[in-house]
Amino acid sequence: MSTLPSALAEIVDDFAAVGASDKLTLLLEFSRELPPLPAELEQSAMEPVPECQSPLFLSVDDSDRDNVRLYFSAPPEAPTTRGFASILAQGLDGHSADEILGVPDDFYSALGLAEAVSPLRLRGMSAMLARIKRHLRAENMEFTELADYAIPAGALVEWLPCATGPWVPDPRPVSYIHEAHLNRSAAGAGDKSWLGTAFEISGPLDVDAFRVALGRWIDRHEVLRSHTVLEPSSGEITRHTVPIGGIDIGVVSHGYDASSQDNFDHLHRLFDDYASPHSWPSYVFATLTPRGGDGPFTVFFAADHSIIDGFSIVLVAHEIAALYREASTGSAANLFPVGSYVDFGAVEREQMADMEAEKLRWRSGVRLSERTGYPSSRYRSVNAEPILRTACRPGYSTPSSPRPSVRRVQPPAWVISPDYSADLRP
Repeated sequence: MSTLPSALAEIVDDFAAVGASDKLTLLLEFSRELPPLPAELEQSAMEPVPECQSPLFLSVDDSDRDNVRLYFSAPPEAPTTRGFASILAQGLDGHSADEILGVPDDFYSALGLAEAVSPLRLRGMSAMLARIKRHLRAENMEFTELADYAIPAGALVEWLPCATGPWVPDPRPVSYIHEAHLNRSAAGAGDKSWLGTAFEISGPLDVDAFRVALGRWIDRHEVLRSHTVLEPSSGEITRHTVPIGGIDIGVVSHGYDASSQDNFDHLHRLFDDYASPHSWPSYVFATLTPRGGDGPFTVFFAADHSIIDGFSIVLVAHEIAALYREASTGSAANLFPVGSYVDFGAVEREQMADMEAEKLRWRSGVRLSERTGYPSSRYRSVNAEPILRTACRPGYSTPSSPRPSVRRVQPPAWVISPDYSADLRP
């Protein structure tokens, strides 16, 4: 495997040179060679890797990106996990960030351990490498206001999600923070609050592969297929959700080589139009291929703050890039399973209802004063449908609810990410 650092390639060769019965013996030897933690590093300060079947903690020191230091901690009674950690420590410690980022996500398959070690344990090794890479990518990212971002001249393409599947009534309520955001924006105090990111993907743009990647990403995150409607007069909030596989991606190519300023203005208008909490989709993608078309292309993504937060910026870029690589080359994306922000809203309401019941029990006989500034629960039968995007073409499903009149007052932010809960987190 020519893309592996020399030390890791040597380890892979060692495993390839022994038979199946000796691979576990070799792994046990590596477990005994896991380097101890330095005196100044305590396990409590390290990142846990819950995907491992046994307790495993790691720490990445990339203060010198030409000499990245990796530290692992695992109990002696977990030899398999310790062995995996030792392989990464001995194979990658001291190498540059670029060398580590270049290691294939599935390199461990070349160790030949699939018949001797369960898939769940192998997934732990994949998780260790993924978390190391995520840390290195995060440290290398810069946050820039869109107004200051150097958008180049080139050909701009819009990627517009449209529903081909049915909008199914969904009784799950929104989270408290989502409800508050809907109310603020409807009152003219919180609209135009989109967040966004820009990142590059190497190589020329493969239109078909990128379209597939976006579809898979939307299928992966349920909140991107769900829409809520706030009825201004009653405060009632209803939800509809499209099943997996029910979203198509419309591709709008402008077919010209626009100037930097024209692209800047167009992106602002596109994000202002789409990224609203009161319409679906409340997010949009664009790509920009610079003049010449042979270098990397830039991906722009913006979404309303109701489904995006600043914690997941690294994951958005990583997940879309991984899914694009999977669609274009066949290399597995190896993404972690995710939860649903839609489910989170329902669970949060249930937990708060239990807490309220408990309060009433110990405050028996006390009349509670009217709560102010705290979102209330107003969920009845689902009877509204999402708003149709003008970009949706004939043949797509057509929600019919009227779009509320909303005054845009806040300037957009240009630092991204998905929703309030664990939907877009590992």
